[in-house]
Amino acid sequence: MKKYLGSIFIFIFVCALTLSPVNASYNTAQLDLAYSKAVTYFQQKTKTGFESTDDILASESVGVEADEAAQAQENLDDYIASVRLSDESKTDIGALGKSIVLTCLMGKDPRNINGLNLVEELEKRVRDDGAIVNSTGANNDIWALYGLYVVDSAKQDIVGNYLANEALDNGAYWYSTGWKSADVDTTGWAIEVLSLVNRTAYKSAIDKAINFLKTVTKNENNQTVFTMYDGNADTQGCVLEGLAVADREGLLNDQYNALNATNPYDYLLTWQLDDGSFKSVLYDANYQPTGFGYNNMATRDGVLALGTYKNGSVFDKAKRDYDKTLHPVKNYQVTSGQDTTIVSGQDYSLTTDLPAANIQSILVDGKKLSASDYSVNTSITLSAHFLKSLPDGKHTLVIEGTDGNASTTFTLFTNKTKQPAQVTEVKTVKKAENPGTEVKKNAETVSKKKTNKVVETDDDTDIIIWIMGLVVGLSGLILLRRYSYVEKA
Repeated sequence: MKKYLGSIFIFIFVCALTLSPVNASYNTAQLDLAYSKAVTYFQQKTKTGFESTDDILASESVGVEADEAAQAQENLDDYIASVRLSDESKTDIGALGKSIVLTCLMGKDPRNINGLNLVEELEKRVRDDGAIVNSTGANNDIWALYGLYVVDSAKQDIVGNYLANEALDNGAYWYSTGWKSADVDTTGWAIEVLSLVNRTAYKSAIDKAINFLKTVTKNENNQTVFTMYDGNADTQGCVLEGLAVADREGLLNDQYNALNATNPYDYLLTWQLDDGSFKSVLYDANYQPTGFGYNNMATRDGVLALGTYKNGSVFDKAKRDYDKTLHPVKNYQVTSGQDTTIVSGQDYSLTTDLPAANIQSILVDGKKLSASDYSVNTSITLSAHFLKSLPDGKHTLVIEGTDGNASTTFTLFTNKTKQPAQVTEVKTVKKAENPGTEVKKNAETVSKKKTNKVVETDDDTDIIIWIMGLVVGLSGLILLRRYSYVEKA
């Protein structure tokens, strides 16, 4: 009987302990630092000059606008010219789709580039089944789909359906018709674009592609590497970009780690240079490796992975930029009554250069006012009745229009409330009997503060469960001890 009781209490005690959750999420501190280095790198490069259109993609992904970057527009113009739109049999479909994305990121309309309609040129090459005239492989179809996605083309669904069915039997995607074998980089791109266009509709294709990636996930020096050959920043970046769009939470919670290896972002960061760019293996004219150094493509894919982690997909940004190009938002001004002080019980009137006919709503501190709270004529007037409902202090007012907004602040006081006067703090220093006494007391105070500081951790352990487990265990020991006395008696 004693053995049975002991086993039961041990079982209960272990169960209580295992109920405590453990947070195993990835520590992103180093990732955030790497992102900051990439931002600084492209902020500097906007001044020194972009060397390719890949710089536009990478810089925009980390929030550095490429519109005014030196050589950015010249690179884009040359790139669009290389698409060869005049000869359909020679048109570079991937470059055409990429040109649409880049044009949107640069704040221009791809439907009107020096008289060319890039969107129309791509759409007319899409067949009824989703195949694209002159496409040379899945990589071309992926970049074409990126282009159709950012302009919200009606053709994106049929091209998406076609791409979803282009995968090999193992779920992998391939680079070109001439070399139709599994390619890790292209698979990462496919996961991203299918997730953007319609994650629900293409879930099966996305899941199969992710399962393929798991078969090429390796542990190299306790780091997670996605590769079929040698690891590099290009491949690692492409896969991380796709996984961050398809399953960001899983990626950051170590769901894609190789066995006994760290998060795959760690391996990517081993390729980042001190200035924020990325390196790759360098080769001589005979394609023999000569060492490691800066590489523009590695920088593109490495920085895209960082930007996607921090800001989401750069293709979503291109989509937003395109919408802003089509529907520019004006920055209207409050022309009188701005930053004013009002006594509660009075109306508040102001004027703006936002046309009255375009005004849609008024917001105070983020809350939309009802029609009875204000009136719009030659000026805008907030009623005294509404103002009485606000507490004293500073408030933010936003006037929303059909094509832009205007904003200002106002400060509200009641008749019984005086505006607080500026107070100058005067500190009295008490002379110490011993010059070192004051220093010693301050040091002791700092020491106590440090000692009493509560350290925050990521451990989500519930202390109550631990206490319950301890109580159950102790209770079991007491009962066992009593039972043994009874037996002896």
